[in-house]
Amino acid sequence: MNKRISALVLSLLLVFSLTLSACNSSTPEETLSKEATYKVCVVDGLGNPYTEKVIVKLKQNGTQVAMGAINAQGVFEKVLPRGEYSVEVASTNSDRECYYLSATLTNTTTEAKVVLAYAPTEFSSISASSVATGEHISYEAAQVTTGSSYITLDAADRVYALFSPTEAGVYEFSVSGDEASVGYYGSPHFVQSQNVADMNGNKFTVSVNSGMIGSGNTGTTVLVIGLDAAEGKEGCILNIKRVGDPEWSVDAEPWNNYQPKMEIVDFKLDSGVKLVAFDVTASTDTYKLVLNEEDGTYHLGSANGPKVYVRVGVAVYGVCLKDMVGEIVYDADGILMQTGTAPFRYMYNNGKDDFFKEDYTDVMRQIVTAADKATGTYPLTEDLYYMLPKGIDNKGWCREGTVNYLFSSVENLNTEIAWMFMLCHEEGDISDPGDDPVDPTDPIDPTDPIDPTDPTGPVEDNKDAPIEIGSTLEFTADVKANHIVYFNLYRVNDTTLTIVSKDAYVIYNGRKYEAKNGVVSVPDLYSQYTNVPVSIQIGNKGTKDASFAVVMTYPEGHRENPYKLSAGALTTKQKSGDSDGIYYTFTASAAGTLTITVDSATKGTNAGVKITKVVDGIPHETDLEEGASSVSVTLSAGETVQINICAVGDTLGSYPMSTIKSTVAFA
Repeated sequence: MNKRISALVLSLLLVFSLTLSACNSSTPEETLSKEATYKVCVVDGLGNPYTEKVIVKLKQNGTQVAMGAINAQGVFEKVLPRGEYSVEVASTNSDRECYYLSATLTNTTTEAKVVLAYAPTEFSSISASSVATGEHISYEAAQVTTGSSYITLDAADRVYALFSPTEAGVYEFSVSGDEASVGYYGSPHFVQSQNVADMNGNKFTVSVNSGMIGSGNTGTTVLVIGLDAAEGKEGCILNIKRVGDPEWSVDAEPWNNYQPKMEIVDFKLDSGVKLVAFDVTASTDTYKLVLNEEDGTYHLGSANGPKVYVRVGVAVYGVCLKDMVGEIVYDADGILMQTGTAPFRYMYNNGKDDFFKEDYTDVMRQIVTAADKATGTYPLTEDLYYMLPKGIDNKGWCREGTVNYLFSSVENLNTEIAWMFMLCHEEGDISDPGDDPVDPTDPIDPTDPIDPTDPTGPVEDNKDAPIEIGSTLEFTADVKANHIVYFNLYRVNDTTLTIVSKDAYVIYNGRKYEAKNGVVSVPDLYSQYTNVPVSIQIGNKGTKDASFAVVMTYPEGHRENPYKLSAGALTTKQKSGDSDGIYYTFTASAAGTLTITVDSATKGTNAGVKITKVVDGIPHETDLEEGASSVSVTLSAGETVQINICAVGDTLGSYPMSTIKSTVAFA
């Protein structure tokens, strides 16, 4: 019995061993069938099959043994004796040259994919520096689209292709195989010598927002793609694929049409009403605007004071408003002849990185049409009070030397209240009775909220001799209970002033800023020149004397608080009236050359670029020369430079809101 069991166990072990051996070894060639179905799929560089106009040939030892057209799935199939076959591909489209990556079929490899692409048929001339000689020469660059394109290479120099996107998106560029290396070299207006794209292997992506897509044949950003041949290679397949939506951009967001709170109706000024212009060149403290809830318009001094109107007709001071509505001319039926084309818009950030883009054009045209025909006036409604300070380029319509210039000098221009030049009011008593609730968003009497006609009102200390604060951004304000202290602050352009105290308040430019959640915040303190102070008053409404810690901070992008610059695409947004522009710093990781190229700027503006390099304590400035599109500076490892990018002001000193697109390269 034991012998039989042993024999059985040995037999089972032998069977298991043979089975395991069979699972772990390939089928020997002698067990294969004598014939096989050979299959060739013809695709582009992105894997998409061709469906027509392609012929596949199979050759053995140089002799053609099979040929046929691909089917609707891009496949050619043929039953043949097992063996080794070379695959050739040809196009029946005789008008276009094609190129493909070769493939081979064998006894065991019966399927293959062949990558094929057609050569472009259109070319454009561009000017660039030769990689081979360094000379500036002309190149014939192929115009390519999404998909795959065959590009003829040059063993001695770089070749170029031009891509004009037709829709916004993120586009990926790559080369099939190892025939060439690919890179992004800027725009046809300035072909850069160094690749400016972030590479991932031998591929890169570029984000194209809707602002880069023009209409018709104009306005679209053209990308320059460069290809360097691998040794012995004469052609390659360039692939372009849209792989996602574009990165978010404020420019790409649509403008929202402003919806008025009040119905816009035809207005006629009562006969006998005498209008008085606002003299904002004098003291603005007397112009307290109070909304009358019953009639929905603003009055002076109190809700029952003289009614306020806006000049939107012939006597309008707003040049930008004229550009928007055109000439103030009515036809025989009293309809405004609107010949203007400029939009009346405003884009702003609510301080939480939430951007808003509002278009007031339609509403303003309705108001101009409805205004009193004889005087060109319309009541100052909530809508106008909201729109005008935002939408008007204050400096643009208060230029020196024009009939609209009402300031004695540019230094006296108060941009926050310049829109009040458009206002007038009914003749009457505008004294403040002091019994209205304070609106902190209105220009107000700085002695509010405590009535002065009241003996316990705040005491105005050192009004005639303000405390001078120099370049320091932090100081202590000692303010007695129920007192106001005057200060002159220097070198604080564009800073935000903050006081952490529920008892403090600040008066700046005729506006009162009180604590919210225990913090007083005053944005955008501004003086055009470093030797001209910003005047503020700090008040204490508490019952005890206090020492308020005052802190001022520069915004990001300011000369004192610049952004850090990285290589690649760069979008700089300059707000209206900003003569300083936006600042950046760049630190070299190794020795090389930093190049900044201006790709585009808002229509009607010129961009300025300045790179400041400090050597032995002495600043050396390199500027973008007039007519040039790029500026460069050489750097050592670890060296830091400061870059200023701005919209260049016009001859009248106006700095418009602008968007400047640049490319940063370091190599």
